[in-house]
Amino acid sequence: MQKNIHINLKKNIDNSFNILISSNINLAKEIKKIDLNNNYAIITDDIVYRLYRYKIENGFSNEKLNYKVFIIKHGEKSKSLKILQKLSEKMLKAGFDRKSTIIALGGGVIGDLAGYLAGTFMRGIPIIQIPTTLLAQVDSSIGGKVAVDIKYGKNSSGLFYQPKKVIIDIDFLKTLPDIEFNNGMSEIIKHGIIYDDEYFDFIEKNISNIIKRNRDVLIELIYDSCIIKGDVIQKDERENDLRRILNFGHTIGHGLEVLYNYKLKHGSAVAYGMIKESYIANKLGGISEDEFNRIKGIINKFHKNEIKYNKVKLINMIKNDKKNIKTNKLELIIPIVIPEKIGKVKIKNLV
Repeated sequence: MQKNIHINLKKNIDNSFNILISSNINLAKEIKKIDLNNNYAIITDDIVYRLYRYKIENGFSNEKLNYKVFIIKHGEKSKSLKILQKLSEKMLKAGFDRKSTIIALGGGVIGDLAGYLAGTFMRGIPIIQIPTTLLAQVDSSIGGKVAVDIKYGKNSSGLFYQPKKVIIDIDFLKTLPDIEFNNGMSEIIKHGIIYDDEYFDFIEKNISNIIKRNRDVLIELIYDSCIIKGDVIQKDERENDLRRILNFGHTIGHGLEVLYNYKLKHGSAVAYGMIKESYIANKLGGISEDEFNRIKGIINKFHKNEIKYNKVKLINMIKNDKKNIKTNKLELIIPIVIPEKIGKVKIKNLV
């Protein structure tokens, strides 16, 4: 089974790109089809390189593609300005120029870091996203938001930079640990809550097949999530309005990640954030008690650990969120996404 999606982004300049979703993809052959110069910098991490070194290197060599692999240590700590600078210097030393292409091979950290690198190296060179985790396949590789973390805020230094293509091979998920798979499910569940109640129903009805990582169900999940996120970014590429609904669960979630010094998994933080933000919605007269319990129930299928934190410290972290607005009255407005019902959300400004 193979599925293709075209993301049409032509409002100012043509940032359109295609998404390929399938299994057992010949990555080098797919890359060769794209009209780019034959000079590739592959950015990956130590775990992905260990697992897929021969698949990548043999494929690129067989297709006679010129490439060099740059390996960083896995984990959120590598998504920093320090690592960005080191990669830029290594690429320059290796002879890469403005006619080169970056390939992001890895999870969300690699996609964000390599995307930022591509957007700034020589003032911008092409990037191809090859996400290897479920989280990256349904979220961070789609939409062009790339960034690094700084001390007081996650993703607080970044830009919008669209890929030339996104290649999603679900075979990468065979080696994905359960905790990382569950991280991706947070974003999948989020898409159903914010945009499509029928998609939420599909997830609920296929829990056992999802846990078993049924091939056809996974392709359908990834396809539907990419369709939803693609539809949102086609209407609002730079988060001026509609795209803000994708932040559901992230206001509290990002605060927790910073509070835990990025040692808490993104998906776990967002899962907890979605439950808490749905609870707030219920108390403000939004989502019903029954639908709140459905949301909590489906999230708990994949995330069962309670997260402990100091409320005052968490609020202080949330105050630094890049989405916040400071008014002339010295008030701080925190926009929070809350569900009115499953499939529909609104943005509530908390002062």
